[in-house]
Amino acid sequence: MLNRIATTFRENCDDVERLLHFDRDVLQLVIHSIESLHEHWKTKTLDERYNGKRVLDMTRNVQRNDSLRARYRTVYGQAVVLLVSHFASALGDIFRAAVTASLDGAKSEALLEEEVKLTFQQMKEQEWNLRAVAADLLIAKKDYTFQDMQSVSRAFRSYLDVDLKQDAVTNDIILGQAARHAIVHAGAIASDKTVRQLANAKPRELKPSVAQGDKFEFSVEEVLLLKRQMLTYIDRTIAAVEAKA
Repeated sequence: MLNRIATTFRENCDDVERLLHFDRDVLQLVIHSIESLHEHWKTKTLDERYNGKRVLDMTRNVQRNDSLRARYRTVYGQAVVLLVSHFASALGDIFRAAVTASLDGAKSEALLEEEVKLTFQQMKEQEWNLRAVAADLLIAKKDYTFQDMQSVSRAFRSYLDVDLKQDAVTNDIILGQAARHAIVHAGAIASDKTVRQLANAKPRELKPSVAQGDKFEFSVEEVLLLKRQMLTYIDRTIAAVEAKA
């Protein structure tokens, strides 16, 4: 189960990376089509205005100089939003799988002694299979969110005895989560709350200095750095959970 979660997360990250290079893929397709037309029409006319040579050279120049990159700032920000969403989903799935396994093995007193409330209607909706929803009931009761690293650390430490250390990897992810919130809710502008959220997220490689009023804009390299840090965090979280199994 944990390996499947890691594989799915990696595939989702790769999809996001392909989105970053969407302009290059489109340009390559256009160039290939124009090249075919040029090969056909250059035997009929040498006038570059009509055989496609000028259009081909212009398009190749756009590709060579990455002229469309500057127009993709919004896409890069949305790539950060997608990465944070996929990351939170993967962490949540890891926690659910680990909680279920821990309950099956009766390994955690904290879990076994935790009280949850639900109605007969809720049990009926789950066809009386409470095992399938035990982790979700715990998450709902504790109001855990996997888009906040403090909440993530608290959940894994309290119920799985897994200590997820905060380091530069974690701090880069915290920056990504803060940026995601600003992009979605505040026009990508860092608020005073954002600055306070990042105060303890040091050291970090990703945007080491953020001031109130700054606008979150990302380069391809920064998005790929965030992707690598998230992959690292997921891998070592799984390793830590498996070590407790």
